[in-house]
Amino acid sequence: MQQATAAPARRLFTSTWLFYFFGALGGILFGYDLGVISGVLLFVNKIWKLGTFEQGVVGGCLAAGAVVGAIFAGRLTDRLGRRQTIMLAAVIFALGTLGCTFAPNVTVLVISRFIVGIAVGCSSATVPTYLSELAPARIRGALSTLNQLMIVSGILLAYIVVDWALTPSANWRAMFAAALIPAVVLFLGMLGMPETPRWLLKAGRDDEARSVLASTNRAGDVEAELANIREVIQLDSERQGRLRDLVTKWAKPALIVALLLAVGQQLSGVNAINIYAPQMFTNLGFTNGTSPPCSPRSCSARSRSRSPRGSSSWSTAGAANRCCCWEVRAWH
Repeated sequence: MQQATAAPARRLFTSTWLFYFFGALGGILFGYDLGVISGVLLFVNKIWKLGTFEQGVVGGCLAAGAVVGAIFAGRLTDRLGRRQTIMLAAVIFALGTLGCTFAPNVTVLVISRFIVGIAVGCSSATVPTYLSELAPARIRGALSTLNQLMIVSGILLAYIVVDWALTPSANWRAMFAAALIPAVVLFLGMLGMPETPRWLLKAGRDDEARSVLASTNRAGDVEAELANIREVIQLDSERQGRLRDLVTKWAKPALIVALLLAVGQQLSGVNAINIYAPQMFTNLGFTNGTSPPCSPRSCSARSRSRSPRGSSSWSTAGAANRCCCWEVRAWH
């Protein structure tokens, strides 16, 4: 009886879509930290006199941490559950963000962003699994794009915070600290979220799994869905995957396509634009002449040489437009 009532007690949100929104909120954290560094670099570069290599380390350490987080995400989700892994990622993200906010030097900043990257990698590997296992089959495809939608929304949010909200004060620490808001919202939101039925069934908590399915799969046959999940779990236990399976005749074409897509996305230069757009505009000569050239708002187009807005305004406008296009494309 205790197991049967545990899941409903945790169900604080009556709307099914709120389940999916909070489940995908980790994408906001990912996107925000990808975008915020573009504005921060201009300020810390002036304060700490960073060289080209150091700027690259500050920008790239997030991705390095994400690799580590993604590697360990699978074991954590199997051991702790999808829900608790996302909550753990939110806590790690908050701790890393605090480190970035109060970093006294570039070394602490790099270490803190690496910690944030661990949380990003962990959540980016767990959130799609959480959404796919929680959602009914009829909307599972749409929800798989929700995480991508939240990532580019986070990038857009970072540009808004950096340019229109905090650049006038040159408070780069506050730019980092703003990421605490979605981290706290994610953690508190996940307190009211259920665990996925598949993980609950694997853990022997059948009553809770049935209750979650009844909440998220209202139009379907709960018992039939439970039987289907049990069958998948049974097949997984009988057929343990091996690395050499990736190069089998039927899997190799899919692996090649996936690798080409991933490599092509990175070689397109999109991450370079995300990180260095304001500096690109500064180096192209969009300077005001009356303010320090390192300030995102100190750069403007030649035709508006006395405008208070700067290169960050131009790069933000272009990046915001790009993010909106990504969102529309991802959703469709």
